[in-house]
Amino acid sequence: MKNIYRALGVIAAIMLIPRRATNPSEELSFLGQQGLPRGIRNNNPGNIRITDTRWQGKIPNAQNRDGAFEQFQSYKWGIGAMTKLLINYMNVRGLRTLTEILNTYAPKSENNTNAYIQTISNETGIHPNTRLTPSYQTMQKLVISMARVENGRDSITAEQFRQAWQLL
Repeated sequence: MKNIYRALGVIAAIMLIPRRATNPSEELSFLGQQGLPRGIRNNNPGNIRITDTRWQGKIPNAQNRDGAFEQFQSYKWGIGAMTKLLINYMNVRGLRTLTEILNTYAPKSENNTNAYIQTISNETGIHPNTRLTPSYQTMQKLVISMARVENGRDSITAEQFRQAWQLL
């Protein structure tokens, strides 16, 4: 009986493995895969809300099956959109500190924003009131850490960030 339960556990674990690209030209996508955090299964690790923004790789709003959060054709487009949004916060809106950025990105009406700020600060080593510039290193730290908070687990690798950065 132990062997049957062990075999069922292995089968269940295999079924939860996300579809990964099997060759370099295939896009990594988790779209619609059950058992994953919402941001990952929407290829939107930043949990960006639906807007009229024409993100690269965005699934049109009329075809979006989530209804509240953007969906992207592949994971790299979701990482790219999150990165671009944060760069726009800095360069266009003038939000230059973790406190300013996260008070907008994760408002108190939906989040424990102070805890979010402290978590990102602890993980990245960036003080909440340090003035930021959207360098590769800063954005990589910020995007990877914020996606971890948004999805409750590691969600973006350094390589995935690098690939998305090249799309900007």
